[in-house]
Amino acid sequence: MSDTAVETAIAESAVGPKSVTTPDGTVTQHPLPEQIEADRYLKNRAAAADPFACLRKRTVAFGGDV
Repeated sequence: MSDTAVETAIAESAVGPKSVTTPDGTVTQHPLPEQIEADRYLKNRAAAADPFACLRKRTVAFGGDV
């Protein structure tokens, strides 16, 4: 699941009702804090999969020109 899909699902869950009852049955969502924690877990797991993602090339200019 992509980052935008997860963020969209969390946003829709925050706006929607916690549970819905229809003649066909009852549906209950996971609590919002659990969904946010799951999103953090997935992002941390993706970050740990690429240990060199934190290394960025930077150019340092000394003097007046930047």
